[in-house]
Amino acid sequence: MFKLKNHIFIILILLVSANSFANDISIDELVGSGLLKESSSLKLEDSSGVYKIKNLLGSGNTTKVFEIENQYGKPLALRVPKDIGQFNTFSNYSDYIDAYYLGHEVLKRQGVSIPKIYEYKKQEFLIVEKMKIENALELKELFFNNEKIDNDLYKEAFKALDQFVKETTSFTKIKDFHLGQVVYSLSEKKWILIDWTLSHDLFKNINDKNIFDIQALNQVWKDEIYYRKGGDAELGEIPDFMPRQDLVDFFNNAKVQIENSRRSILKREREFIKEQISSIKKSKSLIEFKAIIERTPKQYSQNYLDTIISIITKEERFSTSEILSVIPSYLSANNNDYKTLITSLSSKITSLEELLMLFNIRDNIGIRLDWATEQRIQKLITTSDMIYPDSLYKELVNSPLVTNYARAWIKREYLDIKPSVNCNDAIKGFTSNK
Repeated sequence: MFKLKNHIFIILILLVSANSFANDISIDELVGSGLLKESSSLKLEDSSGVYKIKNLLGSGNTTKVFEIENQYGKPLALRVPKDIGQFNTFSNYSDYIDAYYLGHEVLKRQGVSIPKIYEYKKQEFLIVEKMKIENALELKELFFNNEKIDNDLYKEAFKALDQFVKETTSFTKIKDFHLGQVVYSLSEKKWILIDWTLSHDLFKNINDKNIFDIQALNQVWKDEIYYRKGGDAELGEIPDFMPRQDLVDFFNNAKVQIENSRRSILKREREFIKEQISSIKKSKSLIEFKAIIERTPKQYSQNYLDTIISIITKEERFSTSEILSVIPSYLSANNNDYKTLITSLSSKITSLEELLMLFNIRDNIGIRLDWATEQRIQKLITTSDMIYPDSLYKELVNSPLVTNYARAWIKREYLDIKPSVNCNDAIKGFTSNK
């Protein structure tokens, strides 16, 4: 009897375990089909978290977002590629997971209201804060469909825009910014940017453009809103958008507010840079140096980034590999800034190990180097006398920042990979051996 009970107990355990495994779901299963099993457990490699899939929150052009729950019952959002393979000629669906991650840093430092990132795996997924945006109001609706919004909510949301203008003052461009990606949270009483890609641009001069352009509304009107409101293009040319007076006032006030804020930002960052340069000169170790350059003003311009990049690339007290090991991620968040770092530091690099460190500062998505820098890197690779592990050569071969010539050279000289032979070459080789 005792043995029978034991057998029954073991069978029950196996059945429960089998059922739990059957409900497990991987990231690969969510990409593409996105088929969900009720209360599926999410399997994540290299993650200590335990998550349960709840439902699909939404799907855009490149990304799907699921509501998940951690082991403590906290709701979170999981971002995965919408599909497998290429989204367009230049990018894969998975690239937009990386673009979201890389674009997050500067938005966060500038104080923009955005979701927090908790976990990230390159090309695979992001686990982010689930914002309280149920029944949220899109900025597009505020601008174009005010007649459908409760009057008190309209006034409340419009007033809250002032804070969002302050938060985004430093930007001349937020990549992939459009009115449907800014939403007003009814519970948090603020506007939140929920999506973006890479990379963003910051102002240098007070009167540089800003992200609030009333002229851009006309294009949105002609591309979408006119038709949603029952317009018919066959009746003739689409009429221009005629903004309400409160919209005209908002955009005019936003321009003045942004220019005043930028004036203050430039003044504050000049003082900040003076103190920072003084601290850098006094720093006695790489750890101190790193701590100093990690700090940024609450808001800053492109001038600040240019200054810090210049300081770092001209620093002589530390070796190039030491400098490469402490470069803060915010300095490479913009593609042009990363290219500046590559251009400046590639001339100081003396080993392929340092070159790989430079390439691995961040993902190389969207980076196109100038010819002179490409040739400098190519020469460094093809004239190196040092022997490195195969793993290093393979990383260089797979890097988009290495020229085709340098890749072929590495394969031939160190990886013993012979170039592919076309039919004509094969025939010539056959006949010459006779």
